[in-house]
Amino acid sequence: MFFKKEETKNNNFLTKVCALLIHAAKIDENYTDKEEEIIKRTLNELGIENENVSKTIEEAKKIEESSNQILDFTREVKGLPEKDKIKIIEALWSIIYSNKDADIYETNLMRRLAGLLYILTDCVDVCPVDCFYEGKNMLVIKPDECIDCGVCEPECPVDAIKADTEPGSEKWLEINKKYSEIWPNISEKKDPPADHEKFKNEQNKYEKYFKENL
Repeated sequence: MFFKKEETKNNNFLTKVCALLIHAAKIDENYTDKEEEIIKRTLNELGIENENVSKTIEEAKKIEESSNQILDFTREVKGLPEKDKIKIIEALWSIIYSNKDADIYETNLMRRLAGLLYILTDCVDVCPVDCFYEGKNMLVIKPDECIDCGVCEPECPVDAIKADTEPGSEKWLEINKKYSEIWPNISEKKDPPADHEKFKNEQNKYEKYFKENL
């Protein structure tokens, strides 16, 4: 009996995850067979057997259609280990970019989901296009590669990522352009320097500590 309760609980949870994926697929009002194949593959990776996938998707579609807020889906995901939440985020991006493009509604959805799912890893871990580059004591973003999805913004531990349309951003845009052509790409989170807390709230760090060479 205990096993059956746990199995039911797990299936309910995965149905909510599936509803979240379907919501992302439908937000551009064009739910495609390709997107459904991505959803099926993701459900398999999360533990649903092939014979149960279609049923799970049908149940998830009903949940998604009857819900008016994504909180109904994300509640089930927030308690997952970080690696599983990242797997779901990756599946969401695969769905959104299955047609080679992302509109404003899709990118806004991903911006909201990054906060609602409590993705706690640093910015480079959640960037879908790997546009971060690493210097000696600073990261930069390559403007030509960035898709302005905003997912990295809530992940930055020092709130350093700003839109390039903000007043005074011209200097930082040029710095990012220049050094992203020189420094190596970084796509996975690394441990911060041992003394990072010491500098967290310090002002004028660029003028004091910037090093161009690696």
